[in-house]
Amino acid sequence: MNEPVSSYRGDDAYAFISYAHEDRDLVQAELSWLNGQGINTWFDEGIHPGSDWSDELAKAIAGSQCFVFFVTPRSVLSRTCLDELAYAQNQNSPVVAIHLEPTELSGGLASVSYTHLRAHET
Repeated sequence: MNEPVSSYRGDDAYAFISYAHEDRDLVQAELSWLNGQGINTWFDEGIHPGSDWSDELAKAIAGSQCFVFFVTPRSVLSRTCLDELAYAQNQNSPVVAIHLEPTELSGGLASVSYTHLRAHET
């Protein structure tokens, strides 16, 4: 198993990562691969204790080069993930959906303009 990836902190370009916490182990493998490709990734681990969670997420989404949504049956039901996605859309952020598991996109999720990818093969 790969070492856990830390959230990017710095001034270079980065991708904002949205995922359901129940999928952390699946997502960590993908983050490790993305980082190995030279892509900086920011996710909620980058929020300092005591910070306003919503404000920090909004700043991180607005400052990102793209929004990466890890799609699983759990993430499409996560209120936090859906709120992050809605904010990214309002910011006109490019959205990349990486499918970790077969998942039906229904309702408003079906109408979002995504670049769809499957998780990398190990």
